[in-house]
Amino acid sequence: MAQLNSNSCLLRLFARLLIIAMSVGFMSGVGAPSPAFAGVTITPALTVSESYTSNAFFAVAGTRSDFSTTVSPELRAEYKGRPLEGDLYGVFSVTSFANNPSLNYASSSGGLNLSLDQLIGRLDKRARLQVSENVNYTPDLPAFVIAAGGFNPFASGIKPQRIRTFSHTATASGGYALTPRVNLQGFYSYSFINFGSSFGVPQGVQVTSQPLFRTTVHSAGGGPSFTVSPTDSLSLNYTYSKAEFNGGALPGYETQGGTVGYSHQFSPNLRGSSSAGVSKVSTSKRVSIVGDVSASWQERNTTTAFTFSRQILPSFAVAATSLVSNNLSVSVSQQLTELLTAAIAASYARSSSSEASTDLLFESYSASLSLSRPITRWLSGSFSYGHSNFTQEFGGVSSSFHNDQVTVSLRAVWR
Repeated sequence: MAQLNSNSCLLRLFARLLIIAMSVGFMSGVGAPSPAFAGVTITPALTVSESYTSNAFFAVAGTRSDFSTTVSPELRAEYKGRPLEGDLYGVFSVTSFANNPSLNYASSSGGLNLSLDQLIGRLDKRARLQVSENVNYTPDLPAFVIAAGGFNPFASGIKPQRIRTFSHTATASGGYALTPRVNLQGFYSYSFINFGSSFGVPQGVQVTSQPLFRTTVHSAGGGPSFTVSPTDSLSLNYTYSKAEFNGGALPGYETQGGTVGYSHQFSPNLRGSSSAGVSKVSTSKRVSIVGDVSASWQERNTTTAFTFSRQILPSFAVAATSLVSNNLSVSVSQQLTELLTAAIAASYARSSSSEASTDLLFESYSASLSLSRPITRWLSGSFSYGHSNFTQEFGGVSSSFHNDQVTVSLRAVWR
């Protein structure tokens, strides 16, 4: 039933996109566009990828390599006008394996981002409001997403076996300018992840046993921010979250805590920010240190980004508990020539149970190298190689698997 509900949500999203696309296409074909669609931009795209994977079943023993082909049509709609601005997107993918057809699957994702600053500004010009919603259906849940989007807060280095997964995240964030130097800001987010049936594993292939359960997270927070100087800002934030587990020994937990944040513009090309504080888990007597550090640097043809975060996140696999999760990511992009771009990225995560009575640990890392080049005005090609390793420990038993993947892709975008 969960799978049917997720598919129907995504079908409705794609239907809306297609209706918008056909409407705009019809109006542009018969004459000047209607004022209702004057600010709408429709961008269709298609990506075709061929991949080699060294561990198609994510097996700890009896690994099997395979080749796969993925076809992904995509449609994006962007609106800039009054009284709001936003974008809507939908992606549908079909993946077919050459030697293991039992792994063939379809996945889809969609999202909506709206800026309601103009609309709420009619009430008070000092107010701001943005809302977003993302839905994802995939049997191959990503462990790391640098721009996690709809996979927050579940992209924390945990990699389950291939299982039909539906996730949803909705967020509302806003602010209010008390003075030119003092702002109030706040947010609320609602997320859940749900699991369906898993893929059959052939005889002779051993995979990690991972009970999975539906997890729901409510988060809210806010506080004042201060513009200290043109290059410095300070913030005080309070955060509350509530996680609920449908399965497992622990029905859920709550966290409360606060952080102090600081950001500095070192130069026009270098910016950094950090925050530090504490968070208390309702089911534990421990108080955990939380915070984050990030930096971005752009110099000529090179762009570098670094992020580290330590936070309390839910475990949706193995045991229902809260995790103290440490996540690190680094990426460097270099424009080698006028047409050729190279990028390297690395991610590391270590998450352990905040409960002294639960011996649970996830440790993961991933590294990749990619090359991309435009071929024509609307067609581009890319090559990537990635290596990843995942380890989990529970009850004194440890298991791990690794995977190497090579992918060649062609992407067409019609603007």
